[in-house]
Amino acid sequence: MAYLYCIVAKTGHGKSTLACQIADKVTNETGGSIILFDPHSTFPTKKIEDKLSNVPFEYKDGTFMPTDYFIKFPPNEGDVIIFDDSRIFFSPDKRKSITSLEKRLIRKRHDNYNYIFVYHSLNQISGNVIPFIDFLYLGISNDTDAELKTFGRMFGVDSNEFVNQRVKEPYQFKILTNS
Repeated sequence: MAYLYCIVAKTGHGKSTLACQIADKVTNETGGSIILFDPHSTFPTKKIEDKLSNVPFEYKDGTFMPTDYFIKFPPNEGDVIIFDDSRIFFSPDKRKSITSLEKRLIRKRHDNYNYIFVYHSLNQISGNVIPFIDFLYLGISNDTDAELKTFGRMFGVDSNEFVNQRVKEPYQFKILTNS
């Protein structure tokens, strides 16, 4: 089974560590590799370097082009694809048409790729991506209570409960599944 994991937390609160742990666990089960899209070259890869296929970026018209990579080097079944700082790859404007990457999310179960998207706040997540999230790991973020309630409604969870159970410590994450 292929999943989309979203990890949301402020800088320095364990997003990359958690992404490495998830990717390592999944690739141990699937035998796949880890493909990392790291636009800032800040992702700590030491723990996963033996499974890592690092991706060179092309920067065109203000956006990174990971779709070019997928055309030239298609992932293999069981691979984990990490998008660090995912806001760069997906617009939070849900009115925009579905991008080719979002079309890949529609096919994730057929292709058997697992995706990990890393964000700093919930409001960076594109409305087009939300329906595809299987697991949301929510750490300490800069989101206000109102933003948490809005996202909770969009994600299909009780918005007041979503706010009341927000984590208070770094390296802690509340895990939610999309209903």
